[in-house]
Amino acid sequence: MPPVLIPVNVSLPGNGQVIQPGNVGQLQEVARLGLGKAIQVAYAPDGSRVAVATPLGVYFYDTVTYQQVGFIAAAHQLYTIAFSPDWQTMALGTKLPSRQIQVELHRLPNGELLHQFTTEERFELSVRFVNEGTQLAVGFERWQVSDGTQLPDDNSDAVPPMAEGEDFEAMTTSPDGQTAMVLTTKRLYQIQLSDNSIVKEIIHTEAYCETMNMEFLVFSPGASFIAAGGWNDCLWVWRVDDLQPVYHLQENNVAGQRGVNTMAAPTQHTGPGSYKITGLVFSPDGQTLAAASGYGVVRLWNLQDGTLQDRFSVMHFPEVAYSPDGNTLAVWNGLIQFWQPSTHALITTLENHFEASDIVLSPDMQQLFFLNNLYVQQWFINQNQMRRLYGLTDFGTSLALSPDGQTFATGDGDSQVWLWQTNEGKPLRFLGRHGSPWGVGSVLFSPDGEFVISASNDGGVYYWATDGTYQSQVFGDMLSDVLALSPTEPILAYDAHCCSFSGAGLVRIGETEPFSELIAPGLPATLTFSPDGQFLAIGARQEEGQIWLLDVSTGQLILTLASKTEMLSYVHSLAFSPDGQILAVASYDQTIRLWRVSDGTLLHTLTLPQGYPTTILFSPDGQKLFSCGDDGVIRVWGITS
Repeated sequence: MPPVLIPVNVSLPGNGQVIQPGNVGQLQEVARLGLGKAIQVAYAPDGSRVAVATPLGVYFYDTVTYQQVGFIAAAHQLYTIAFSPDWQTMALGTKLPSRQIQVELHRLPNGELLHQFTTEERFELSVRFVNEGTQLAVGFERWQVSDGTQLPDDNSDAVPPMAEGEDFEAMTTSPDGQTAMVLTTKRLYQIQLSDNSIVKEIIHTEAYCETMNMEFLVFSPGASFIAAGGWNDCLWVWRVDDLQPVYHLQENNVAGQRGVNTMAAPTQHTGPGSYKITGLVFSPDGQTLAAASGYGVVRLWNLQDGTLQDRFSVMHFPEVAYSPDGNTLAVWNGLIQFWQPSTHALITTLENHFEASDIVLSPDMQQLFFLNNLYVQQWFINQNQMRRLYGLTDFGTSLALSPDGQTFATGDGDSQVWLWQTNEGKPLRFLGRHGSPWGVGSVLFSPDGEFVISASNDGGVYYWATDGTYQSQVFGDMLSDVLALSPTEPILAYDAHCCSFSGAGLVRIGETEPFSELIAPGLPATLTFSPDGQFLAIGARQEEGQIWLLDVSTGQLILTLASKTEMLSYVHSLAFSPDGQILAVASYDQTIRLWRVSDGTLLHTLTLPQGYPTTILFSPDGQKLFSCGDDGVIRVWGITS
């Protein structure tokens, strides 16, 4: 497909101050790209509005024009939303840093906060209006919508009855709010919420072994059926009145068969790898069950006879929601698509909701590239445009820009390495494929741009000639999936961890044996050279989040940042400022910490309001710091006068 241009309304401020140790405390967010990735889509009961929940808050869109008509900001990381039946109230479920659940009730359409309450996190966070909208179910607890008080008779301190060796899988509350259905590794049972007593139950026989690792449990309209989906695309449907199985739904590869209910047949898995059900929803009339699979297929099952009614391809790891009239199916994973199932027609895409990872900035600072599920996104910074590039055959994992900016390389989850044209926005050629099932961890260009270098967790680092004439596994007797290139010499660093050794190997471009091994106190998660090539910074894979600075020439450990007592978490990305005075560290604890390299002093900490930073980089002029978060937002930090 040809590239698609997407208008954006983002402008960067003009020349600012160079970020230095003396002014780093003045850093602030100066621009933002993206509205946040979609984590849930919910339709208003009358179908006139669709709400998109992102880590930032809830966006409302008109379902005729798909133009934004409202927004409610979330004070904390947002995970789930629900409309009341009369569309007068919306519930927002968030998770606090204390690992508690906070629920907010907002009046619609103005978003006024009505009530707020906090409870302990026991199971997967979900909120649902029950009893015709008068109560809100939060896990096994119930709250009064009118005044936000917890109902006293819900026995909320009790946990679902569990036998020895039994593990919780999934649960859902009935529409009337009186009972809940619970799926465990051993049983499916219904409990009375007033006292958590068991109403009825069935014990899994050997035929139900696939009910383990379920992540979805949903009621049909009218609560006649309940469906569960999980790993290996396992999909079951039971009757609620007696908990007897109705269908075990699995697509067959039999010639001439579009699909079949395989209740009595051996389980057959279709699709590449052990994927899972990632979205599950009944149609409003209860006649169809839409099941989304991780490898990018939505199947529509006819519940009259258990046959496969239809299937169509979408993005990887999708989730799904029906419109109230059943004519539209919302599909999302970061970005949101709206489909007409009857015709396979894509109605529209909300382009400014996206995943974002592995950002790369062009040397002239005019373009920024990043990965978004099955797409490459190209942000033309000064043109108020973004371009989506098609051509990835699997989800993108890594990205690199050539020294001259004319091409870029991608690695993906299928372990493939591709070369692309920057101007045309199209794949130029397939360079090769690693033997690893884990995907490509890193790609880089050689300093002369003649080779793409890639690493995958199969113990191999490969060179691929950009003209497609040559490919070779260069080295890799240790597990490696992280690469870094020296800016001053043709030296490649790769993470190495095997047996008693942990650290980074150094090899000269074109050679097959490392000339040095830099020992680190722990497993490397990310590597980067200082601008003068003198030091190599290693970010730890462990939760303590240590950073080690090693002298490249001697292998000596110069500095250790973030001692274990600080309990920083997994380091995702490292970036030196262009003058080498500052090392920026992106961690899983939602922070970007900036350290002075000369003495290891912590200069400043930037805290993201939602999500954690996955990639950071400085602009070549040192005036801006770019960060990409798992919330689907690219932030630009700078110092303005």
